Amino acid sequence: MLENYPLEHLQNHLIENHDEDWVFESVYQDGLALRCYLPTDTPETYFIVDSNYDIIKNGTSIPKGLLNEVNTVLQDGLKIYLNWQDTDLPEKWA
Repeated sequence: MLENYPLEHLQNHLIENHDEDWVFESVYQDGLALRCYLPTDTPETYFIVDSNYDIIKNGTSIPKGLLNEVNTVLQDGLKIYLNWQDTDLPEKWA
């Protein structure tokens, strides 16, 4: 399986379903976190997800509906990852 499946699941979702211009970078924000942003004229098109898969900070140009969707995608990715780990499939595919 991937190194951090829930975050990679989120990255894939944003690129495939919203805008292929999303940029992702690791940042230190009270611990290691992932900054997701769109390179636009305003610096307020970003959000930061911490290692617990919570949005800890977001710009004012990110719609609430997108933040709700991001939370759902993160939780779905975590469920997929945990269900995968609960099977013997990781060993079979290693």
